[in-house]
Amino acid sequence: MLAEMPPVQNNHIETYPMTDGISAQLVPQKNENMTFPRTVFSFGIFNEKVLNSTANSYRASGYGFSLGMQHHIRGFWSGGIDLRWSDWLGNNSAQNQSSTNQDTSPLSIFSKIEGTPRLDYLLGNDLGNMFRPYFAGGIGYTIFFDDRSWFAARAKSAFGEISATYGVGFRVTFPKSIALKFSFERWRGIQSSEYHAQMYRMELVFGDVDNI
Repeated sequence: MLAEMPPVQNNHIETYPMTDGISAQLVPQKNENMTFPRTVFSFGIFNEKVLNSTANSYRASGYGFSLGMQHHIRGFWSGGIDLRWSDWLGNNSAQNQSSTNQDTSPLSIFSKIEGTPRLDYLLGNDLGNMFRPYFAGGIGYTIFFDDRSWFAARAKSAFGEISATYGVGFRVTFPKSIALKFSFERWRGIQSSEYHAQMYRMELVFGDVDNI
């Protein structure tokens, strides 16, 4: 009588792909878009020129940078926040030697509304999505820091004021969720007419640019 042979052990472990909906949501695919839906972020640089009476106290132009965020609202409308920091140099020319005017750096935060109409009926779907004009406006607050110091903010009524901004521009969209924006804007103080300036700005935009 033959001795009973031990059962053959099968060390092969069957694996099955996760096909249930919950697992698919928990494990993102490599090609899945991970950006915030209908939201973009931006970093910009700009050249700013003082236009009104204070132009006699500051050089013709200064430079600055901006940080922003926008979220699609409805149609071609979006809203967001824009933070700007620029640098105005005091005019040290001979006629202003008696002036005590210092270098100053305006810090502004604006709540903005932007409209970006599509031009598909003129340029077609591909070019209409790539090139898009826009217009924007907003209300915010501007604080003035002397000598580029966070600890040298002006006192009392000169510390800051409510301000408004408005302008136009166009956006060029590239693959991989990136776009460039070029704009011309103006801003002015609402509480007084002491400051009034214009800027030319270029922004790098990243995020869900195809849906905003």
